[in-house]
Amino acid sequence: MNIEKSKFQSIIFVGLDVHKDSIALAARSFDKGLIAERTFSTKDLGKLRKFLYKLSERGPVRCVYEACGAGFFLQRQMQAWEIPCEIAASSLIPRKPGDKRKNDRLDARMLAEYYQAGLLTMVCVPSAEMEAARGVVRCRQAFRKKVTQIKHQITKFLQTKGVLFTEGSNWTGQHRDWLSKLQFDCPEDNFTFTMYLKTLRYLESSLGELDSKIEQLSKSEPFQEPVRYLRAFRGVQTLTAMVLVTEIGDVRRFKSPRHLMSYVGLTPSVRESGDSGNKAGSITKAGSARCRHVLIQAAWCNVKRPKVGHELRLRQAGLPAWVVDDSWRAQERLYRRFKHLEITKGRHKAIVAVARELIGFLGCTLHKLMSEKPAE
Repeated sequence: MNIEKSKFQSIIFVGLDVHKDSIALAARSFDKGLIAERTFSTKDLGKLRKFLYKLSERGPVRCVYEACGAGFFLQRQMQAWEIPCEIAASSLIPRKPGDKRKNDRLDARMLAEYYQAGLLTMVCVPSAEMEAARGVVRCRQAFRKKVTQIKHQITKFLQTKGVLFTEGSNWTGQHRDWLSKLQFDCPEDNFTFTMYLKTLRYLESSLGELDSKIEQLSKSEPFQEPVRYLRAFRGVQTLTAMVLVTEIGDVRRFKSPRHLMSYVGLTPSVRESGDSGNKAGSITKAGSARCRHVLIQAAWCNVKRPKVGHELRLRQAGLPAWVVDDSWRAQERLYRRFKHLEITKGRHKAIVAVARELIGFLGCTLHKLMSEKPAE
């Protein structure tokens, strides 16, 4: 956001440091600098609204606050008041290494100053519908982690008792039948083991409910078309598509595929100084870790020789020819890329490169789909 001083002399830039119980406010203008400082209670936003309306009598008001636990509620509330408000990305706010002072008042001043200077990077605010769907998908990912965790706890508990399953792989039907019949000499051990199994059954049952809800959401608007188009690519199932759609939002806000790759943190970091040359390091891991996880999982499906199996053909049925063509080109490209990098860089670095290029293909597909739709 680059603002010419001569054009926006009257704009008042308001920084808000938002906490659970209080909101610290600092307001600045080009001609007078700092013009107001206040603190408001989050229990009565009416006082904040009245003050902002009064402030707007002196010029147009533009507000900003740092992304925090308040989420998007305050931003939507201020939009309802017809007061423009944006949310700054916390990790991208400039920091002064030598400045050791920090309190709510100074943080609000800093936000107003940086906002006026155009030094803040804003986050994309999703619609309430998109945010609700994102919550369901994130809940599913959280429960998946809990299921994995409780399985590890059961395995470790059995190891401490010297009980091992030797008739096949863990967590197969045979293994679960074996678990259900286990008995220990100590009553407390039986109680502990029973609680572990009850927790596992509850989590897996909840996971099934979440999968059903996500499947239902994927067939409703505005998710139906983006999910169908993404599922045309090898390795991209409904859950992966819903994670990408809900986390990325409107893909048109990205200037290029490389910008999208950077957003999900799959671009390599660079360390270059003087004559040291270009030293490419590990990936930045900036942005959405959830997107990175599902992209890496999908990338592993593209390391095999390109083919269109029966299931993929069914997913592609009824889609435009250009989507099917892009899906095939992606398979060929990703397969060649993996085979080349597997030899020169190793499998782990190769699969990250495949995931990076995969999100490029998926982003282009979403962009083509949404290019004729009005922006949210």
